Amino acid sequence: VNAMVRERVRLDTVTCNAAISACGKGREWEQALQLVSVMTQALLRLSTVTCNAAISACGMAGEWKKALQLFNAMVHSEVDLNMIVASTVINSCEKSSGKESPLWLLSLLTWMPARLLPALRSPRAISRV
Repeated sequence: VNAMVRERVRLDTVTCNAAISACGKGREWEQALQLVSVMTQALLRLSTVTCNAAISACGMAGEWKKALQLFNAMVHSEVDLNMIVASTVINSCEKSSGKESPLWLLSLLTWMPARLLPALRSPRAISRV
């Protein structure tokens, strides 16, 4: 983020989405979330792609709780969530391990809009219960 500002990169939704995706591939979830914050502060539109990339970045780093928190925030915003985002958050939670991991499904059910619940019918999601 700092390098983008230093290099005077014009921040727009597409540029930030690409940077968030790159952060995910590098397992730099904190940088991805920082970019989402910068976008919000700059009044840039958070898109479905933005949310999916940020949730994916958290999931790839094993930060499933952060992925759920971000998904929850997006559910309560004006972002148009779709089945791809729902699947991404499910995949992020599947990577969890430990005694808290079965609770992800219950958390997800409380936050997920009804129109996205069919994503929970995936065999991988069901096998975690």
